[in-house]
Amino acid sequence: MGDLQYFIGPVSFVAAAFVVRELFIRYVRDARVCPIWSDTLNTLMDADAEVGCYGITTKIGNVKVWTANWPFAYGHEATDGDYAMPNYATQKRLRDYIARKRAIKMFDELKAPHA
Repeated sequence: MGDLQYFIGPVSFVAAAFVVRELFIRYVRDARVCPIWSDTLNTLMDADAEVGCYGITTKIGNVKVWTANWPFAYGHEATDGDYAMPNYATQKRLRDYIARKRAIKMFDELKAPHA
């Protein structure tokens, strides 16, 4: 019985930490988001805009986006001043969109004939 209690304790702590993290991301952090910026990013992704990666920023269409510090600063416009944050759902979609575009680009480079 003692071994079972030891096993349940850490597991329940990890589960509680995950729940607290999700609550923070969805409610506390999402209180600071800009719905206009989320709509802008979603419009660019719907239009299948080109993606160019530059280290910690990524250019989507004609907009440069910060793509570091997942999920805390991920997806804000890469500017020097104040920045707008997308909502969490848009952040997740943006991360998947960029990963898919990078994978397609790498696949195209691999199948291209070498000079």
